[in-house]
Amino acid sequence: MKNSWSFSQILLLCSIAIVITAVIVTLVITNTTLRSVEQNLPDTLIKELISLDQVLELLSEVVTASDMTTADPSPENLRLLTQNVNAAFEGVNSLRRSYVFDNLIQASSFHAVVAPAIADLKIWLAEGVSGYGPGSSTTTRIIQSRIKPAYEKAKALSQESRLIAQGRLDDQRQRLNRLLSSINLLFMLTLMITLGMVLLFIHQHRLKTREIKSREHLQYFKTAVEYSSDAIGMSDPKGSHWYQNKTFDELFGDIGKDPPASLYKDENMGRQIFKTIMEGGQWSGEVEMHGKDGAGLSILLRAYSIKDATGRVIGLVGAHTDITRQKKAEIALQKNEQLMRAILDANPDPMVMYDRAGIPQFMNPAFTEVFGWTLDELQGGRIPFVPEDQKTHTFEKIKEIYVHGKPLRINTQRYTKDNRTLDIFLSAAVTKDDNGLPTGMVVNLSDITQRKALEAQYEQAQKMESLGTLAGGIAHDFNNLLSGIYGYLDLAQKKTTDPNISSYLKRALNSSERAKNLTRQLLTFSKGGEPVKKIEPLTPFLQETTQFALSGSNVSCSFNLAPDLWTCDYDKNQMGQVIENIVINAVHAMPSGGNIDVEAMNVTISENILSSLQPGRYVRISITDTGAGIPERYLSRIFDPFFTTKQKGSGLGLATSYSIVKRHGGIIEVESEPGRGTCFHAFIPAAAGSINIAQAAPEKQYKSSGMILIMDDEEMITEMLTAMLESMGFTTSITRDGRQAVEMFKTLMDQHLPVRAIILDLTVPGAMGGKETVREIRKINAEIPVFVASGYSEDAAIANPEDFGFTAALEKPFSILDLSRMLEKHLGV
Repeated sequence: MKNSWSFSQILLLCSIAIVITAVIVTLVITNTTLRSVEQNLPDTLIKELISLDQVLELLSEVVTASDMTTADPSPENLRLLTQNVNAAFEGVNSLRRSYVFDNLIQASSFHAVVAPAIADLKIWLAEGVSGYGPGSSTTTRIIQSRIKPAYEKAKALSQESRLIAQGRLDDQRQRLNRLLSSINLLFMLTLMITLGMVLLFIHQHRLKTREIKSREHLQYFKTAVEYSSDAIGMSDPKGSHWYQNKTFDELFGDIGKDPPASLYKDENMGRQIFKTIMEGGQWSGEVEMHGKDGAGLSILLRAYSIKDATGRVIGLVGAHTDITRQKKAEIALQKNEQLMRAILDANPDPMVMYDRAGIPQFMNPAFTEVFGWTLDELQGGRIPFVPEDQKTHTFEKIKEIYVHGKPLRINTQRYTKDNRTLDIFLSAAVTKDDNGLPTGMVVNLSDITQRKALEAQYEQAQKMESLGTLAGGIAHDFNNLLSGIYGYLDLAQKKTTDPNISSYLKRALNSSERAKNLTRQLLTFSKGGEPVKKIEPLTPFLQETTQFALSGSNVSCSFNLAPDLWTCDYDKNQMGQVIENIVINAVHAMPSGGNIDVEAMNVTISENILSSLQPGRYVRISITDTGAGIPERYLSRIFDPFFTTKQKGSGLGLATSYSIVKRHGGIIEVESEPGRGTCFHAFIPAAAGSINIAQAAPEKQYKSSGMILIMDDEEMITEMLTAMLESMGFTTSITRDGRQAVEMFKTLMDQHLPVRAIILDLTVPGAMGGKETVREIRKINAEIPVFVASGYSEDAAIANPEDFGFTAALEKPFSILDLSRMLEKHLGV
């Protein structure tokens, strides 16, 4: 490599390293030796001083033993004194043999004081003093007087020796330290000079290496710039263009030495950018520029000046990144987002976009309109609109959609901000990132509350229609049977003169009347239960019907009827059933007694107040009790046929009332609160104009003559009808179906036998009925009275017979009085 070390350089460095190593080793050895000497001097001296201390300690014990013996010259104390003197004698001899620092610790002076005293004590203890025995008190006092002064002088010499020794030792240490410092300084100077030469050599080598690397780095930089994906151009401080890389060539071509401002679509911006960087600033941002083929380019430009260490501008650089495709993609994405947002905003159904944690990220206006919440007021929290009984099912479905990734569609419920509960059809789909991982979901919530309500009404209507079909058939057959019974009972009562029999027959007729009322309830469910309406006032009808229904009960009644109550076009019999059914239910709800309040008032319904009522004038009848009330779970079912909470109830009363009011063009509603009672509201359309109530004329026996043609498939009916007509003076001709009736009428006409009227059964199973027959009759004779009779008002022909070619209608079962009134009205005498 170009920057490797040469052999001579390596050899020189090794020589220098050897010299440095030798100097360091010499320095270390010298310091170690001198320091060892310095450390050993005090150790030896301390040992000698310790020997002096040991001798002083022995002398102290001799003094103590001498004091004890003088006080008590017992053999034991004398023996202890002798033992301590011998020990001191040995210590003094040992000190004399071992000291080497006499000039420092004055060991000879110490020995000269202590040794004679100890020697005297040893002799005196062995031989005595001046004729006194060793154990005499005189000898002990002499010993005491001899050893104490010697001991005190020895202590003084020991202290003095320590001070002298310490001073001389410190002086020797200072001289040794000065010697070591001089030697170290000399070695350090030598070492620093050597290291300086080494560092100078290394520095020169590094400068050369750095120069080589700088040239290499410059080449790297040139290559990186030249092949950069950014278009890079460079200029001198005056703006003269001197370099552009390959990408620059591809984007802009050769722009020359002086780049034109026209390179920028906004030339003023181009000039401003050059001015900024030429003044030493920098500029960064998106600009629109012209490519070499004239095409428009979106460019991310970073332009800046290059300065030297003093801050002087020495060059200009511009890096251009082509973001044309990216900008087009962003614009397309922005348009798609705007389109998507417009679709979401225009969607009439509420929509929410959630993240993976279930936090809403977007709500369309329809969501706020339906549910009430806005995204801002939730502040990053969840929407509190899932009912408690829906939470488990909802969470299971959320887990399922994230696991399987399939769209979800369920019927559920949600709360609104104002605590309303809505029926919702929910559809949801998972949103995913570029890697296919779930990021959240988008949910569409269709409010189907109104549709569910309409479906419930439709189901109710279907139930009523199905039951009506069944009830109509039953009522038709039952009325046919009842007509014979009712008619014969009526004939028998009119012919008997026996009061007892008349009483029995009257009771039988009353029971038949009750059976007749029952069939009316069944007819209400059928398509033929059309009301036979008359315009009449509701007063005193409401009072009479209510009081009749309350007969024998312990329930009182109060009335609040508007004095100007509008008249209504209604079927009095059917509306009576409505009032009776509601009142009887109220009585059953108050077994311990109570009060019923009946209110009637005029109301005008405008649009959007009650969706199931047409705008117009109505009379609202409200019947309120103080009973136990109806549980909420039953309120939606109380008008269902056969639904009842009573042990002996039929479940037809309220269903009948519902159907009657509906067929009158009104509605019936209920309000109830458990423990506070129930209120039923019936809205009946008001009639236009006023009415005249005719006074009833006294009944008299109707008599006439002539032939009446009868068509009915029930033999008992024809026989009963014949008997009734004959009692009035008529003769009859009997046929079983419409075809026979038409043929018979033609025959009678051909024989010039006048027919005063025709009575036709409305329906004949498997044959021509009344409506088809009257059409054929009218082709022959348009003026002859033709009456229709039926036990099932399935067809509007019973309520409006004239519309179908009939003269009048007669409902089965009927009495002789009903028949005579009809004939008298249309035939006369």
